Amino acid sequence: MQYQEAIRTAAVAAMTEHALAIVALSGRLDAAGAAEAERRLMALAGARCVVADLAGVTGADAAGLRTLLRIAKRVEAEGGSFALAGLSGMVARLFEDSGFAAVIALHPAPLHVSAV
Repeated sequence: MQYQEAIRTAAVAAMTEHALAIVALSGRLDAAGAAEAERRLMALAGARCVVADLAGVTGADAAGLRTLLRIAKRVEAEGGSFALAGLSGMVARLFEDSGFAAVIALHPAPLHVSAV
């Protein structure tokens, strides 16, 4: 649970283009990194579509899952959509096993997400 590994300040490659906001996260999406990821993603909640690119995320726990669910609910409450992209390995399995894959849209890569 080392903070320097945690979400690397959400290594934000945040880009907004045509109401599509993409934030690339890296490190661990756990209790130590979830707050920073939430802060950065919530700042984009007004976009029509917010995508969290998790390709650089090496692990996650319940705190990270709760954070993403809160963000999804907030974005949707504001009339937008929320999606996750780039999940692989143990992170993808965690989302599938927890049932989050049925709640939050998952895409292979951010470019596969449409802002429509």
